[in-house]
Amino acid sequence: MGTEHQIAFFVREISEADPPRRAAAVKGLGRIGRPEHTAVLIAAARDRDPGVRAAAAIGLGRLLAPTRGAPAPRDGRRAVERPVHDLLVELLADPDARVRRRAASAADRLELTGPAVTAALGRLLRDEEYHVRLNALVALRRLASPGTSRRWSTCSTIPRGRSGTSRAWWSGGCCTCGNTTTSCCPRCRGWRFRAREGHVRRP
Repeated sequence: MGTEHQIAFFVREISEADPPRRAAAVKGLGRIGRPEHTAVLIAAARDRDPGVRAAAAIGLGRLLAPTRGAPAPRDGRRAVERPVHDLLVELLADPDARVRRRAASAADRLELTGPAVTAALGRLLRDEEYHVRLNALVALRRLASPGTSRRWSTCSTIPRGRSGTSRAWWSGGCCTCGNTTTSCCPRCRGWRFRAREGHVRRP
């Protein structure tokens, strides 16, 4: 099946009654679609099923992510259409943790900036779900400047749930004490923000 036929298939599947089929179609469209399909993914992000909304966040992050090797703008910021920007800020506060987690990842992929993004990600540092907090911290790390990194360094611990608490690394050092060695936080060793999607090699 050619790419155009695949795209047409995914667009048809998005209107199906079965939520898993809709979610799979949204993910597929985000993987092989074009920027003109952004409106389809935005509509999917309003779906009543949280799995479809999470898939839409993934799809937007893939579809609109900056091309590797493309020159960055002079001011260092890449433009993202306002509807997408506002939608992802909204998804960062979604009732479902899967959606919040994927929205945080998409915000990082799309290099979103601005007070609303920073505030929404900051609220997620207190989220009840571990991977939501982790993805939010990864995104905030990208946004960090000399002023903001100090502010977010106060959010020093990320509970890991069953296995207790381990401290996160921030801007090359432990966010509790700033130490760049592993001597102060040995449990952090091996997962210093090594993945954009929040998949980390835990201690």
